[in-house]
Amino acid sequence: MADPRVALGIDIGGTKVALVLSDAEGTVFGERRLLNRHQPDAGGLLEAVVREAVALADERPAGSRLAGTGVGICELIGPTGEVESATTIPWRRADLEDALSPVGPLTVTADVRAAAVAEAVFGAGRPFPTFGYITLGTGISSTFVRDGEAWIGAHGAAQLLGSARITLPCPHCGRMLETSLEDVASGAGISQRYRERTGLDVAGSEEVVAAAAGDDPAAEKILAEAADSLGSFLALFVNLFDPHAMVLGGGLVSADTPFRDRVLEASRSHIWAASASSTPFLVGELGPNVGAIGAAWSVLVQEGFV
Repeated sequence: MADPRVALGIDIGGTKVALVLSDAEGTVFGERRLLNRHQPDAGGLLEAVVREAVALADERPAGSRLAGTGVGICELIGPTGEVESATTIPWRRADLEDALSPVGPLTVTADVRAAAVAEAVFGAGRPFPTFGYITLGTGISSTFVRDGEAWIGAHGAAQLLGSARITLPCPHCGRMLETSLEDVASGAGISQRYRERTGLDVAGSEEVVAAAAGDDPAAEKILAEAADSLGSFLALFVNLFDPHAMVLGGGLVSADTPFRDRVLEASRSHIWAASASSTPFLVGELGPNVGAIGAAWSVLVQEGFV
């Protein structure tokens, strides 16, 4: 290619920010990580993101040109690319444009959609005309992918499998229960439930997983409940969309662990149609950079370099 283009991809999550410099083949030429808790506030985090983005752009391969910056963020993104929620990161699109415009043209999408598209183009979703993508991290998000494109919905809100609240009567006491999947099975939910049950502080769900591996009964029970709940919601996704496959992302389900085994077992047991019971459940192939790779891809597509 006489004029190779690369793009910055920035994946802004509830716990960390991942940045990559990649091309239209998904090749990563450089990467950065930021932990949100190391920054004083949201403004300081944005300043740190810009610093890392500028430094990473300066490391692009000789002879290449920067197409722009793609951002995937853990918020609702409307059909026009506006940031329409501030549940975790209180930034508007205008904030991102003001901060990142010196780096080039900007695209903004939901982090889960960026990750799902990356898996569709470069990873585990490539063989399938449709698949469901679920990411399990600080929160839980979902998307349905068809022919390589993530379905955003009429309002850009088609990603809320984890945070949508449900209300059901308890079959034992009759009390109405209101909860969400994130309350039980997200990284934040697992950590919070462990704190409440044991009175012990943990920095994250990884410590709960380690405690379970050390035969901590409270940790074992919390992870079992999380796995069973997550499995039932994954099956609900299959029951609603009947995709050709399910692709799972996020640290808690990426590793081959008893937790993941139990999630998959619970999923199979809740799929209603016998014909859908063989739906493959796959782990994403692109690892922790998946959202940033997808965000970089989005700006390359927007600018016509794909």
